[in-house]
Amino acid sequence: MNTCKLKPFEFFEKLADFYYDAGYHNINRKKEEQYRILRKFSSEILGEEKSKIEKILEKDLKSAFNDEEVRRFLKKGWEI
Repeated sequence: MNTCKLKPFEFFEKLADFYYDAGYHNINRKKEEQYRILRKFSSEILGEEKSKIEKILEKDLKSAFNDEEVRRFLKKGWEI
């Protein structure tokens, strides 16, 4: 996911702008929703391929959640 060539500060600044502009800062979100937001940011703002992003995020999901929570997440899908 390092193909965007942004410095870490630039990456987080863009993520903060995206989060704020979309109004995500006004609502408390579950941890699962943060994955969906990061996927949307990565594909829309950074231009990364959704399938590539989903593979990376799914791997992280599996380390952060139990199997049942991952199944529910994937059943619901990636769309916010």
